[in-house]
Amino acid sequence: MSDCVKAMMQSLALTEVALWGTGETGQLLFAILTGIGVKVCEVYDSKASGHFHGIVIKRPPTSFNFTVLLAVAPDSPGFNEILAYLKRHESRVICFGSDVGADAYRSEIAGNGLPVVSGEGPLAHSLNNKALRQFRDTRLIKFRDRHDGETCIILGNGPSLLKMDFTQISQVPTFGLNKVFKLFGISTFRPTYLCSYIKDVVGQCATEFKQLDTLPIFLAHECLDIVPPVYDHIYYVGPHKQNLFSLDPMKEICCGFTVSYVAMQLAFYMGFRKVILVGMDHNYAGFEGKGDQWQRIEESRPMHFDPDYFSKGQFWQTPNFKMMESYFAFARHIFEHSGRRIVDATVDGNLKVFDKIPLQDALI
Repeated sequence: MSDCVKAMMQSLALTEVALWGTGETGQLLFAILTGIGVKVCEVYDSKASGHFHGIVIKRPPTSFNFTVLLAVAPDSPGFNEILAYLKRHESRVICFGSDVGADAYRSEIAGNGLPVVSGEGPLAHSLNNKALRQFRDTRLIKFRDRHDGETCIILGNGPSLLKMDFTQISQVPTFGLNKVFKLFGISTFRPTYLCSYIKDVVGQCATEFKQLDTLPIFLAHECLDIVPPVYDHIYYVGPHKQNLFSLDPMKEICCGFTVSYVAMQLAFYMGFRKVILVGMDHNYAGFEGKGDQWQRIEESRPMHFDPDYFSKGQFWQTPNFKMMESYFAFARHIFEHSGRRIVDATVDGNLKVFDKIPLQDALI
């Protein structure tokens, strides 16, 4: 959605806007707008009160000084009333919501029209385009048991990743996660596969994912409206299902509160006998607060191997350690029940779910 928002803001020469809606769609829009240099001057919500990223939430006024970005889904209760209110007060409106279809991406901005752009909150496991909801990536079948009986490595993005000798794993199949490409500037190492899941992160990496055309990349089915299925090297797993370990990612997948859990399901599908975790520090130094929250990055943090892993103004999902560990325990059970194994070779990692083994021993 970010490219579409940017193009729209540029076409309308908008540098300052008002935002109506403080829910998940509003959160995502605010992050995108901040990233492309558009200032949110006012925030409205008919129910919420308090502050929204430092901006006082106001009741809707009777006159508007800024173009209003309506961050409310069209199928939400009260949407039509809100839209009628804005039109009645002659506000310039751009609607952002779900279930609006692919045509919204291609439609031109009419002088007196109300353009609608597909979008949703970063926590939602949903797909805006109804046609794409039926899409299943049958190409995934070629990865089934491709690595039967082999060992692979799943690379976390913790600071400990910089402590390892990549020459040790140069011949081992590896899964890189999310923004692993930030490692490429300081190392010649390249993973065998790349896996990313949360829509907000995929949106931040879409350009890089499209350009890494020699690397098979696995994205969530819910990201089809961010990265369309026109790239030969990009595959789609899912759609998302709750509370399971998928044995067939072409039919369903579970995020398990961390993209590394998605990689474990892919590793199982590909037939790997042993999975070695590296760089999965499981501490997120500098993080404070509750899990499953969206925090705006204000300064560099030592939570990843690159202190600028998230750029200023971007949002990241705070870790839910309890739920992550629960899903990891489930993955361990599934692997061991099938005569396979997941071990942890992270240097000084805090994850307690898997057996700790030095990397050189785990590779035997």
